[in-house]
Amino acid sequence: MRGYRVQTRLPGRPDITFPALRLVVFVNGCFWHRCPVCQPRLPAANAEFWSAKFRENRRRDEEARANLQAAGWDVVTVWEHEIRPDPSQRALELATMIRSRRLTHSAGTDA
Repeated sequence: MRGYRVQTRLPGRPDITFPALRLVVFVNGCFWHRCPVCQPRLPAANAEFWSAKFRENRRRDEEARANLQAAGWDVVTVWEHEIRPDPSQRALELATMIRSRRLTHSAGTDA
């Protein structure tokens, strides 16, 4: 896809940014970001540390999402399990969504 950036200073440091579409994409690891579908187990060793670590990761994710949305950005999260072992289906979904947004965006600017 054209028009993306991978290094931005936006809240949460999105993995992919489409500035013209005001769209950001986060690619989250299921373990580190506590995927609601996979519900990965907590490590048994040092459980208190890990619990606090994951709680802070989720708080930071939610804060970044809220700050981006308040600034007028749309946020998409792609979970690790959606792209492993084959990312093609999720990539096709994102490409279709981005193409549709581009058509809508260009139609809105031509009016």
